[in-house]
Order: sequence, then C-alpha cells, then structure tokens
Amino acid sequence: MTSDRPRLAVRASAALYRVLLLRFPRSLRRRYGHDMHALFVAEATRRTRREGLRGLAAVWAKAVRDLVRPLPGAVGPGTPEDSPRRSGMTEDLSFAARDLIREPRFTILLVTVLAVGMAFNTTALAVLNAYLLRPLPFPEAHRLVNVRGGQGISWREVEDVFELAVSWDLDVFTIVGDGRPELAPGAWVTPDFLATYGVSAEVGRTFRPDEAGRDGAPVAMISHRLWQERFGGDPDVVGRTFSAFTSDRPDHAELFTIVGVLPVDFWYFNEYTEVLAPIRDDRTVYAGRLRQDVSVGRAETILTDRVARRMERVPEGFRVTLVSVQESHASAIRPTLVALQAAALLVLLIACANAAVLLLIRSTRRERELEIRRALGASGGRLARQLMLEGGLISAAATGLALVFTAAALHGGRATVESRLGLSMPGGAESLGIDGT
Repeated sequence: MTSDRPRLAVRASAALYRVLLLRFPRSLRRRYGHDMHALFVAEATRRTRREGLRGLAAVWAKAVRDLVRPLPGAVGPGTPEDSPRRSGMTEDLSFAARDLIREPRFTILLVTVLAVGMAFNTTALAVLNAYLLRPLPFPEAHRLVNVRGGQGISWREVEDVFELAVSWDLDVFTIVGDGRPELAPGAWVTPDFLATYGVSAEVGRTFRPDEAGRDGAPVAMISHRLWQERFGGDPDVVGRTFSAFTSDRPDHAELFTIVGVLPVDFWYFNEYTEVLAPIRDDRTVYAGRLRQDVSVGRAETILTDRVARRMERVPEGFRVTLVSVQESHASAIRPTLVALQAAALLVLLIACANAAVLLLIRSTRRERELEIRRALGASGGRLARQLMLEGGLISAAATGLALVFTAAALHGGRATVESRLGLSMPGGAESLGIDGT
C-alpha cells in the first residue's frame, strides 16, 4: 500500500496539471499541450521514484513557476483567445521600453543617427521657411509688389492701380550737435510709406500728406535705437530737434523736428531706416499695395500703356512688370536655399537608411525570440504591434533629441545665417525658430 502512494500522487498530479493547462491559449494547447503534459508526467515519475514525494514537490514548484509566468501575446485566464489583453497597449508599451533599455548602446546609436538627420533637415527647413515660405511680416503681404520699368510715373499718379503707393530716396543723415557726430542710414519716403507696410509709430505719429514736396516741413521719424541711444529714451522726444547734413543740402546742416519713433520690431528690406523724412520730389513709383479690384495683369497693362505714351520710342517687347515683394527679396538666394534643403533631405534619407540597416541587424538576432513568442501563442498582429511600438519609441526619442539639436543650432546661428546669405531675414534674425511648419 505504501508503494502505491507515489504512483497515485503522480496520477493525481498529471490530472491536475492537465486542468491547469487550460490557462494557455487553445492554439498553444493544440500544438504543445500533449508534449507538455507528457514531459510533466515523465519528470514527475522519474523524480518520485528517486526522491519520493519530495521529488514530486520539486517538479510541482518548477511547474507552478512556468504556469503563473505571463506569456507574451497570451490572453488572461478565462478570456476568449481573440479578446484584447487586459493590460492592452500599456503592457505592450512597457515591454517595448524594457526591450530597448536592455540594449542601451544600440538604442542610443539608433536614436542619435536619426536625430542628427532630422535636426539637419529641420534646421534647413527653418531657414527656408523664414525666407521663402512664411509670408513677410506685413499685413496682406500678397498684395505688396515692386514696380519694374515704371520710369516716369510718379507715385502721385497711380491711385487707380495702387491703394497705397511707395517711393523713396536712400540717403545718409550725418547728425551733428552735442559734440557727437553720427552717420545714420535713412531715406526720404512718401507719406504712405509706413502705412503700406502696416507700421505705426511707437511714439508720436507718422507723416502727413502735406509734409511731402518741396514746401514740406522738415520733419523726421527716428529709429527705436536712435531714440534710446542718442535721446536717452526721452518720452517727450516728439517735438525735439536735431541737425543733420544730407545729400540734398550738403553745404549746411538742416534742422529736423522729430514727429515719431519707429517701433522696436520694425523690419524693412535694408538698414536705411535710422531716419525717415518726407520725400521732396515726385519720384518714380517703386512699390505699392494693389487695390482689391485690380489684378497684377491688369495693373501691368495700365502702367505699361501709361509709360509707353510718354516715351518717344517704345522698345520692342517693353512692359512694366510687378513682382511680389517677397519674391523680389529672396529671389537671389532661392537656388541656395533649395539646394540646402535638398542636401538636408539627402542626409535624412541616409540617416533613415542607416537606421534601417541597424534594425535589420537587430532583427536577425531576434528571430529565435520572436519564434518562441509565436510558439507561446502570440499572434502575428500582436508581434507586429510590438515592433511598431518599439519603432514609435525610437522615433519619439529621436524627434525630441532632434528638436533640442535644432533649437541649439538656430539659436547659435541666427547672425551667421544672415551674414552667409548676405540678406536680411524677414522679421529680423529673431524670427528664425521652430514653428508649426
């Protein structure tokens, strides 16, 4: 009777083990259940014969550890095989993160390779965006055009084409007095010059129409820098005067009355804006804001006919052309920027190819792991989702690192970009940064 007890214990254990196998997915039981049960019975019989019930207890200890261990891709006990996992995406995400952390050198290398390629591409795109893609910092910038070939047409004669017309004459104002002579690049401008570009005075006012022309009052607007550095930021600067030599009257200094101060963020195409004064002659129209009801083609036809009537001999193919202000500003550097962006995209493509090679090498080392997980019941879709989550984590980490690299590059290279391209950046160098584009 005593010799039958181990045999009965093995039989009972075999029956109980078969019941416990029900926790595994049906597909796994169909494929491996018989072999697992046979191995359990064989090991239990062998250990029981050699060690008695103590050996059987050792077999059960190992079996219980295997039975309670969570299986990748397995469903919870008592749930249908095709139902979602109880922990779902969270558990998959956690598993993906742990899998990447187990190989830190590979993960760091892969993230860095992608981040460098992305940062180079994003930095180049930021420069392209600042010069070419983003509208100029003027209201309704698409209606602002430069006039080419409009010689002989005064800015006063185009009210039927332009809502606001612009002309200018660049000059250098040599400010004297207070024992501090200073050269201030400036310009003589039409009264609507600032209104055309949507600029209001920070202090005081802009020019009035009656202040233009030969009999106009000697008034001026000064830059924010001049206001702060030469006039000490005096809030009562409006009404104060300064003397300056100009090309109009080089023999004696003219006394100008300050009527306004330009805003600190004022940006224009060139640096001749330290001093602005009303224009004194009817110069050719150089630019303007088109009227709402006038197209570019119609405006060109009107201006071409007007100029042709004043010419003794009209050259063959003559035509006044209107060019977008933004296109005019960046046309010289467009090929450079496009080439830079193309090079950046090529670098990104190379980085992605290198990342793909690294992942391919890694996948060859994981074939056995994936085969085991599939054998334990993980479906192809579940394994694909796991790999996609790993890729998503790598992409997210690379994107965050790339943004850090890009922000550092843009912050430290703002002045360098303008000096290398030889062209002022729309809105100023501070406008170079990361935005939605």
